[in-house]
This record gives sequence, C-alpha cells and structure tokens, in this order.
Amino acid sequence: MGQSRLLSLALVSIFLLRATERTFLGVRQQPLHYLARRARSCSAPDTPAMSSVSFSHVHIYCDALKDLAEYKKLEAKLNEFGRQPLENVAAGRDAWLALASSHGNPVTGERDPQKWTGHKQDVVEQMLVGLGWRVTGFGQTASTRSVAVTSSDNEGVKFVITAHKDKSMADFASADGHPAAKRQKSEKEAFDHLGESHLERFSQHQAGRQGVAVLGFQVNSGELDGIVAKYAEKHPKLLPPGMPKEYPGVRILEVYAYYQGEKGTTEVDCGTMLRFVECSDQNADHSVLPGIEKVPATFDPSSLPAYCDHWVSNVVSRRGFLDTLEDTLGFSPKVDFNAGVVAAGEAQIESTVTGNEPGTFIANEQIALKDQSQVYLPINNALSEVGHVHLYLQEIGQGVQHIASRVADLPALVQRANDWRRMTGAGVSFLSIPRSYYGSLTPKYLHKVAGLDDVMAQKVAASLKAASVVDASDIVDLDVSKEKILAALPEGCDEDLVTHILRARYGNLYALLRDNIGEETYLRIVRNNVLVDVQGEDLLMQIFTSSILQRAPGEEAPFLEFIQRVCSDRKDPVSGEPRPIKAGCGGFGIRNFLTLFLSIEVSKATKARGEAEAVGNLGLATYYGSMVDAFTSQLDESNPVLTAISDAMTAEGEALEAGNGPEAAKWAEEKERGQQKLQEISKKYKDSMQSVPSSCDSRLGWFLDARSVEEKAPSKCNADASICKKHSSIADLSRSLSCTAVKEVEQRVVFGVHGWSALSVLATTATMSASPSLNVDARDLRLRGNSPMSKKGQSPTAVPEVSTGCGGDKVARGIATGSRFGLIFLLAFLGWPGALIEDDATHRKILASLFLTGITLVALEDVIRLDKAAIMLVLASVMWTYHAAQKHPTKSEEGHELLHHELSKGLTDVGSVILFLLPAMGIVESIDHMDGFAAVTSFIVRYTQNNPDRLMPMICTLAFFLSSVIDNLTATIVCIKILKRVVPHNQDWRHSCGGVVVVAANAGGAWSPIGDVTTTMLWIQHKISTFGTVVWLFFPSLVAGFAPLFGIWWQAKKCQKGSLRDDAKREVCAASNSNGTATLLVGMLCILMVPVVKMVTGLPPYLGMMMALGVFWLVAEICELGAVTDGDEEAGTAHTLRGVPAALHKVDLSSLLFFTGVLLGVAALESAEVLERYAKFMEE
Repeated sequence: MGQSRLLSLALVSIFLLRATERTFLGVRQQPLHYLARRARSCSAPDTPAMSSVSFSHVHIYCDALKDLAEYKKLEAKLNEFGRQPLENVAAGRDAWLALASSHGNPVTGERDPQKWTGHKQDVVEQMLVGLGWRVTGFGQTASTRSVAVTSSDNEGVKFVITAHKDKSMADFASADGHPAAKRQKSEKEAFDHLGESHLERFSQHQAGRQGVAVLGFQVNSGELDGIVAKYAEKHPKLLPPGMPKEYPGVRILEVYAYYQGEKGTTEVDCGTMLRFVECSDQNADHSVLPGIEKVPATFDPSSLPAYCDHWVSNVVSRRGFLDTLEDTLGFSPKVDFNAGVVAAGEAQIESTVTGNEPGTFIANEQIALKDQSQVYLPINNALSEVGHVHLYLQEIGQGVQHIASRVADLPALVQRANDWRRMTGAGVSFLSIPRSYYGSLTPKYLHKVAGLDDVMAQKVAASLKAASVVDASDIVDLDVSKEKILAALPEGCDEDLVTHILRARYGNLYALLRDNIGEETYLRIVRNNVLVDVQGEDLLMQIFTSSILQRAPGEEAPFLEFIQRVCSDRKDPVSGEPRPIKAGCGGFGIRNFLTLFLSIEVSKATKARGEAEAVGNLGLATYYGSMVDAFTSQLDESNPVLTAISDAMTAEGEALEAGNGPEAAKWAEEKERGQQKLQEISKKYKDSMQSVPSSCDSRLGWFLDARSVEEKAPSKCNADASICKKHSSIADLSRSLSCTAVKEVEQRVVFGVHGWSALSVLATTATMSASPSLNVDARDLRLRGNSPMSKKGQSPTAVPEVSTGCGGDKVARGIATGSRFGLIFLLAFLGWPGALIEDDATHRKILASLFLTGITLVALEDVIRLDKAAIMLVLASVMWTYHAAQKHPTKSEEGHELLHHELSKGLTDVGSVILFLLPAMGIVESIDHMDGFAAVTSFIVRYTQNNPDRLMPMICTLAFFLSSVIDNLTATIVCIKILKRVVPHNQDWRHSCGGVVVVAANAGGAWSPIGDVTTTMLWIQHKISTFGTVVWLFFPSLVAGFAPLFGIWWQAKKCQKGSLRDDAKREVCAASNSNGTATLLVGMLCILMVPVVKMVTGLPPYLGMMMALGVFWLVAEICELGAVTDGDEEAGTAHTLRGVPAALHKVDLSSLLFFTGVLLGVAALESAEVLERYAKFMEE
C-alpha cells in the first residue's frame, strides 16, 4: 500500500509533464515577421543572379496505384461516355450504367453517387473522371509504379504519381508518424527519383501521409550547375549527397525544400523536395522524367486544358524559405500580406507570394493562359493556433498545401466535374461555399439598396420568408421567378423592388462587378460555388476542391485549386499601343480569405438564430443575431479597405513597371496603411465577439460562470425554460435535461470556479424526483444535508446531521461512507451532459476540472477511504464518455471515427507505459523476493545505525544518480523498495521520506538525456544535445533534488526520528549468507541494459525493459537464484517458492490499473486539446 501510494505522487505530475512536452514538441516555434523588403533594382549588389526556372511538374506519393491497363480501360469508357448526348444528370447516370456491359467497372468498381465521399479515393481516377485528364506516361521499378497524368495540352499541368507495389505510405512509418525500425534496404533503383527510398523518407517526415512530395521545375540547358553551386555555397544542408543525377539527355537536381525552423540554425526538414530538370535533348522518349515512358491518350471533348499557376506551401519559417529561394534562385517577394491582414476572428496567418522575373512578353490572354515561365510560390505560416494552416503544420508538418492551375472557363470546368460525379459516382468535389458569400436578403440590405424604411423593410423580409422566396438563413431561392416575388410582396411595393430582390442572390458580387457581367454569368458563378476577387480592372475566379489523398474524414490533406484570370486590356497612356498583359493578373484572392471565412460564420450564426427562434428561445436568438450583425458589419467595413489595398497593390506594380520609384513608394505606403486598418478592424471585431457571453449554451440555458442561483422551482415540466438568463434555477436545468418532475422545494447552489461544481449538482439533481436543500462548496467535495431528510425521497448523496451516539473514527467513517455514495453518483452521471455541451471552451474546462477532481480525490485517498485505482478507472471512463458524447455518430460520423482513432492512440500510449512498468516492477520485486536488496540494506544499516540522519541523504543520492541512467520511475521503484525495508512503517514521516525520494528521482532524470521520458523524447527529436543538457541542467537538478532533503534531515535531527527497522538491522548479518548480492547485480545490470538497447536500436524503452526481465528471468532459472521458503496463508502450511514466478505474484496490480486510469484521462485531455492550450498558455 505504501509503495503504490508513493508511486502515485510521481503520476500526479504526468499532466504537467505532458503539457510541458507539448510546449517543446507539439507547439511549433512561430517565425518572426517578415519586415525587411529587398531592393528590386537589378543592379543591387546583393541580389543573386536569377535562374531561368519554369513550372515543370508536381510529384505525388500515394498509397497505391492500379496497373496501367486498368486506367486505360477507364479512359476508354469515359471517352465513349463523353461522346453521348446527355440531356440531364439522370439520363447521364443511366447511360453510364449501360456502359458497364461493354466496359465493365474499371479501377474502383461501380459507385453510387449518393454515397460519394472525398476520402479513400484513387487520385488518378479522380483526375481522369472529374477533370477529364489522361494518363500520358507510365514507368515502374522493382518496387514502385508511377504514372504521369496531364490535361489535354501536354505543355500544361503534369502530375507524376508514384506508389509502392506492396506497401502503403503508412507502412513506411510507425503508428505515431516517427521513423519505423530499420529496414532492409532495397536494391539500387535505375531511376533514383522513382525509387522506394524516397517514399520511405517522405512518409517518415510527413506522419505517414500521402502528399505532394516534390515540386518540379524546368531549367535552361547549362544553368543547373549554377543552382548546385548556390546551394553548396549558401545552403549546403539542403543539398543531398550525390547530386545532381545524370541520365541520357537529362540531368536532375533534387534539394530539400525547407529547414525545420529558421534557416541555418536548424536541421533540414527531409520531407518535401524541390527538383530541377535540365534537358539537353528536347526530343527524348520519356514523358516527364527519365523512367516514365510516353503513353498514347485520347481526351473526351469536354476536357479543358489546365496550366500551372502557383504552388502553395505551409511552413514554420516563412522568412527562411523566402531567403533560401532568393539566395539560390534569385526569387523576390511579389505580394506580402502582413500579420493580422489575413485574419478572421482568432485565425491569423502571414503570407508572401515569391517568384521569378522571366521577362516573357505576354501579348494576349491566350499566351497568358498557357505561359509556364512565370513561377509563383505563395508561402504561409500560422500566427495563431486557430485555422487550417496551423492545423496542417501540427498534424502533418511542413509541406505543399495545394496546387493551383489555370483554366480558360472555370464555371464550365466546375459544372463538368459536378455533373460527372453525380453521373458516375467518381471524380472530385469542391468546397461548399455558403450562399451568404454571394449575397443575402435582410432588412438592412433592403434599406441600403432599395431605400425602404425600417418598418417596411422588416415587413417585406417577413413576407418573402412566408412565401419561401427567402429561407430562414436569409438566402434568396436561386430559381425564384419574378411572378412569385410579386405575389409575395405586400401591397404598395413597386416592381423595381423585384430587381433588387433578384440581385440579392449575388448581391456581394454585384457590388464588385456591377453590370460588367450579365445575370446568367452571375448565376453560373453562384451555382458552381466559384469565388470571385477583383484587383484593379482584373478579375480572379477561383475554387478549391475537397481534400485529395485523404484516408479518413477530418484528416488534414492537400487539395487542388483552379482559377481563371480575366485580364483587362492594357494600353500605353502616351502612345495608345497595347501593353503586355501582367502575369498573375487578378491577384491571389486575399479578399476571398476574409469574406469566405466571415460568410461561413454568418451562415452558421444565421442558422442557429433561426433554430432558436423556432423553439421560442428569444435570448439565444438575440445572442446569435448579435453574431450575425458583428460578422456582417466586419465584412461591410472590411470591403472598402480590401478594395483600397487591392488598388494600391495594382498602382504600386504599375509604378514599378514604369520605373517610377517615388510613385511606387507612395502606393506602397498606401497599401501599408490599408493593411494596418484591416488589422484594426479584425482586432475590433475579435474583441467584440469575445465580449459576447461565450458560456451561453444553446441547450443547457445557463451561465457556467454564474455565481449564485436562488429561485422557487416550478411544479411541472416546462419545455420553454428560459435560455441564457443570469438567474436560472437548478430545477430549470434538470427539467431541460430530463424533464424530471421537481416538487416545489427551495434550491440554493453556490457555484465553484467556472461552474464545474455546478455541473456536478446538475448531474445529481437531474436523477432525483425530489431533494432537500443542497450545499455544494468547491472547497469541500462532500455533499452535506443541511436538514434532516424525510424517509420518502431521501437523497443518496446527503448525510443526515443527527446524533448517532458514535464518535471519533465511527463518525468520520460514516461521513466517508456517505461521501463515497455521493462521489459515485457524481462520477457516474457526469458523462451524459456532454451531449448537451456544444461550446468547445466549456467542454475543455469541464474535462480539465474532472481530471483535477480525480487527482484531488487520489490525494485525499486516506480521508475518503476509496482506492485511487478505482477512482482513476472510473474517472477515465467518465472523461471519455463525456468527450465521446460530443462526437456521437448521430452528431458527426467523422467526429466519431476521429474519436476512435484518438482513443486507439491513447491506448497505444497506455500500453507502452504499462509494458514498461510491468517488467520493471517485476525485476525489482524479484530482486526483493530473492533478498537482493539485503546487501544494500546491510550497507545502509552499517553506515547509518549510529547516525540515522545519514539515511535520507544516502537514499536520495542513490535515487538521483540511478535515475540518470535508468528511467526515473524505475529508480523510484528501486529506492522506495529499499526505503520500505529500512524505515519503520509505524512512523508517520515515512510517506514524507518517500516523497523526497520521488523528487530526487525526478530531478535526477532531468539532467540526463536518457533519464526521463520527457527529456528522452526531446533528445530523440534533436531538440536538446547531450552535452548541453548535462552541463546546463545538472546543477539546477541537483538543487531541485536535494533542497527538500534538508527539511527532512533537519526534522529527523530535531525530532530524533530516523530509527531503523529491527528486521533491517538483522539483515546486516543475513546479507553475507545469501546469494542476494548476485541477484542484485544481475538485476541492476539488466535494468542498465535498457537505455543501451534504446540508444543502439532506437526501439521504444518498453521493449528493452521486457528483454531485461526475460534475461534476468533466464539467468535466475539457470543459476537457481533465490530459493525462498514462504508460508501459504490459505493452507497454513509451508512450501517453497522459487525465483521470478513467485515474485511476479507480488507485483502490485492496482498500481498498474491506477497508471492506466491516469494515462487514459491524460489521453482524453490530449484529444480535447486541453494540454495543447495549456502548453500555449505556459509558453505565453
């Protein structure tokens, strides 16, 4: 009992240790703002010569590919299907099914369009069906298979896709994404860039995911050596050995794209690579790369050619990647969005578009469409722990986020992809853009555009909703007729109002483009979810596909972007001659990031407001209405600023092009002012939304931060309980949850910090039909009845305060017994309210409070007289039950699958710890069982029997240095075992001594790279060095480990404590007569073998500990160590127990179960991002 209780002290620190670990490993360092702007003059002395690179290809690594023949069968079926006249989607579906008789169902078989999902798709099939592209190249090595997929213009986009013939990308990495065990290297591939080793490298640095592994560029003949020289001179870490590779007519250079952090000061990120291809023979037989042979392909008539536009990376250090590209390729920033400009709510990123200056004359739109010489590489980094960029970096790591391609008619491409997916059940889907992005009809809109007063505007809006012209989210029916609108309008409205109502279907777009495009084009854009942005007189249309290469819903994964640039005619103002079209006209969609995000939030809030109004919750409707107003106001206030920024960027570019430096500087300042204004607007509305009571929950209808509630409970259930009011009764709460009939009794509740104890009362009250007055105090976890209870309807959680005739221990035991029932009810019913908590912040607070409650109960084990293992097992189950309620299949199938994945990962972590502790405790227990510690005890007794105050310094010194070479938990087990054999159990300071040993062992593990789980993980990740760790942490660890020792030492001298156990003194004589010394040496050598195995093999420590137990067991069996005679308590007879098997019976199973409960609880916190946010709090 004493050993397990002392061990539990070490476990209490796991929460803080894991959070600290995430501070170093999980929360990535944020880069510095990119403040320096490089001079753009060609004569600048520090500007490197620019290499003439152009877009070539993108190389994807995926889980699996079909044989070439299979894809060609699919192409033949698609080509015949494309030649058939199709009246509508239904007819097309019938025609597609009819083709199965002659063509079968190649690649993935027959698909039901209604069941189409974006994950677990064959990416080649998606491109063939959805985009109309074809396989134009094929190659294979001994272990891999590769295809080249292009659009109908072979000079356009080129995707090389490679997969292993037998293994998925996940097979190349361990379950947690770290490098797997060393594998047998495959034979050297004839074409290195298609080899298995690259799939393995990429997988091990991209969490085992599929992804865009290589960005490929074409360079002019003779220029590759210059790029190699630049990398060798300025970024040698990024240049792998053996580069460049030479093939007939082709030379290939591959370099690592990113550093792990800042350039030069951190190691290389070995995931994504850049590839430079130099062709001396333009008539080579290969398709895109050596090893990929050309394959004939036929395209269906509806296929549109596509061309490379830009490739986007998410990185840790944006400036580091920018500087690297400038140093080696001469790239320079083209567009720079400062911190806070690209922001919506708490999501903030910085983004810079860098690129080359090819000097290509672009005379018309056709040339602009097909030009591949202008390279643009947008680079993003996250400034907050919110948003898709941060999630991508956290989940996968640095890499290519998406690939953008240009087309001549974007609405046509999107319409084709959507129709073919609905007909064939295969292809691609696109992000669903909320209709509010394009426009909505509100009284405010009618007042603004039609000049209606507030009363009439409200009346018109209500009439249109009643006639189903406008839905509950304020969206106008896309196919509504003028006649239906006229019939719905109240009397007195003129026909001009109909025009404004119809225009509300795309009102936001009309504000940008006015009458420059017609209604039909507007509706095509809206129907196909196309995003629109304007820069100067140029138009950008863009759309994003759903994630590709995604195994499971909810996972971060790359995606594709398609854009159409509509460039305005440019003429020289002096000569009137046509001027070349500007590459990248229309910009990169900064307006869309903000407007799309805000539109999504407006749609969500509008829907929630409608639901609240439908059930009569006016308070909640007002709350969501304020959100709609805030987001709409931010959008309205931001739009003119975005327009000003866009115009300033256009004017700055034109001034630079004309060589007018002062004019360019003026517009640059104007752009900076606009960006600063946008930051101020974002901050203003972010602060205003934070002031809205976020703890107001849509179903519970109460404030978690309320401090007091006092109200008479109604006598019947009332479904229309008041929502979001500051004074709600507990009866209202229980009624809203279970509609339990609550009698008229006075309820009085004192809420604890953040309402966590209020939830406990809520959970308990909802299970009772009647209850006496309750008093819950956050400082006292027991529930106490304030008055005698009637026999009928007694509360199982209250203890009557009546005279029982018992005193002392009996009274305490009675209170503890009542408290047990109360705690059991609290823990048992704290899970199910999770289904009603929809606020993530509240959800995390409650989970953290539950965990801290459990830890508190463990610390009070002696007071409440409940075993800590039972408490933690129940707590872990309740935490996961509560957490799972948020992701129940009825709420979100994707969330439910993700929860199962996270729970499996938590069980993996638990298993690794238990498999480490079980053999460690087995070895220590075996040494003790075989009298192995007798020698150590003998030495300690001899040295301390006349000076008991020497005892603790000796044991703490042993713990401090022993934990530096073996795990600190194992060192704690060893030293506690010795301590138990020396210190009498009847002295109440024994636990204090044990606590000091735990502190010493933890401190000793901190200064050694292999002494503690946390430091070991940091060491393996190369976050710390061996020399630096020892030098800088030894003295602080020494102080931390021995400072508490002086208090115990002083107390021992003052109180004259520290006497030794009599049986320990007897061991002085017994030690010399046993073979315990040999047992101790063998056991300690086996334990010391664990870090050696870990360092040499790289295997997890638990495998080393299992091997140590096995070796120790074999040696004990062979050498017949430790024959011990014990008494059989059940039979009352004596028998001989021998060796390790007998010792394993003594291993404390309850401690292992306690560890299991704690680790599962920590896993629940990790799944809910509690640890991540706590780590961020510590970092800030």
